[in-house]
Amino acid sequence: QLHNAIKNGYSIKIHYGVYDRNTNNQVHFQVKNKDPYMLNPYALLWNGGFYYLLATFKGHDNPVHFRVDRIVDIKLIPSEDDARIPEPREDVPEILKPYFQQTSNGESVFLSEKYTAVYPLMGIYNNDKKISCSIECTDTTLSILIDTFGNKLVVKESPRKHTDKELDIHGNPQKFFAVDIKNVQYDNILQFCIQQHASITVLQPKLLVEDVKKGLLASLDRYSI
Repeated sequence: QLHNAIKNGYSIKIHYGVYDRNTNNQVHFQVKNKDPYMLNPYALLWNGGFYYLLATFKGHDNPVHFRVDRIVDIKLIPSEDDARIPEPREDVPEILKPYFQQTSNGESVFLSEKYTAVYPLMGIYNNDKKISCSIECTDTTLSILIDTFGNKLVVKESPRKHTDKELDIHGNPQKFFAVDIKNVQYDNILQFCIQQHASITVLQPKLLVEDVKKGLLASLDRYSI
């Protein structure tokens, strides 16, 4: 149903499930929305071990993501003029147009790697500020950045001097690199850097460095209660 709707440009309605706590304090899966979500589906993509549906709510431009394994049911929305014909979805919103490419035979292809490189945590925000940044990592953690942002990265020797003799898993001295990442959405890269703080260090820009520090200090404060 999802492939059919995406390929042919149909609107859909879904019920979505969430995990919640029941009266016995056990975690269980239940339908989140009593009334179905009315959606414009645009693409399916794989991220972080899960398939996601990329869509917008009907009448809205801000993209949203739904884990496919949590979709309880899906139906095409019938046209008001003829119930035998599915209702067409709305046009691709401006924020998503850079991630679609027309092929020679006229098909529209979603560029999932380009999309997740800008939105690594797949968070879309109204304040869609994008930045370039530099992140320090070791040879062994470079793959984390490549897996997340793709291989169109600039990798240089780190400008920082490491006097301590850190060793890699093979017992050899660690190599440190500065990886330049361009055009990434700010809130996404901020949360990514906080999550990956044990294996990477933000070098630039200063604003991102300070915001990562604030996020880590806020996390630390929760342990001092």
